[in-house]
Amino acid sequence: MSSTQIAGADLAARAAAVIPGGVNSGQRRVPGLEEMVITATGRSTFTDATGRPVVPARSAFAVDGMRVTLAEFTGSYARGVGSGPQGAFLPGQTLVAAIVETSRGNLIFQLHGPTATVAAQRPALLGLIRALTRAA
Repeated sequence: MSSTQIAGADLAARAAAVIPGGVNSGQRRVPGLEEMVITATGRSTFTDATGRPVVPARSAFAVDGMRVTLAEFTGSYARGVGSGPQGAFLPGQTLVAAIVETSRGNLIFQLHGPTATVAAQRPALLGLIRALTRAA
């Protein structure tokens, strides 16, 4: 298991091993949430039962003065690198992506996999994000 693939109930306890999905030091605002999430996840694609692109559920909150935007996709998922979806779409998948806007750029966190697994680990991911503090 690589340091970017943390699984199990101990996600928050193993936070030191989590590497953010991306850091963009030149960008202060999220220009288009969907485009940013798609780029940050290696051009992943989620579709609904009819094959149409999934519109993510969105929410936002603040942590230590930093804006956090969540996008949650649920459906069939195929992931590709650079050229769009590759391989078969897997049904019953969920992606929770969080963009934390800091004064030094954006941090991107991702949790994806089978819907039940992601649902069980979502509180730990949010706990990790809510524990972030700005650097002095």
